[in-house]
Amino acid sequence: MFNLNPDHIETIQSIHHHPTWTPTFQTSIKPDKEAASWDDDYWDGHINIKVYTDRSDHDRGVGTATILFKIGRSGYRSLKYYLGPSNLHTVYEAEIMGELLGSELLCQE
Repeated sequence: MFNLNPDHIETIQSIHHHPTWTPTFQTSIKPDKEAASWDDDYWDGHINIKVYTDRSDHDRGVGTATILFKIGRSGYRSLKYYLGPSNLHTVYEAEIMGELLGSELLCQE
């Protein structure tokens, strides 16, 4: 009916953990822009470096960008990377690449 070829279907493995597993880090996703801005301002007084990443699949292309701010230094440093067309790449890949770019910026500090 759909003329699908199993050889052309990509299988993406899911990530799973033992039910008692707890991460060694804390994730905090704020409910709105104002809360996120307040939280961001709060951390300005507690850390020296902030790294942000973003990724997208836009106009059938997948890419990522990373930016690093160092408190007390004007300006910022950034890296971006275009993975390629979205029929060959996923936003998940772009997310991983964004983390790698962030690691590179941190290593250069």
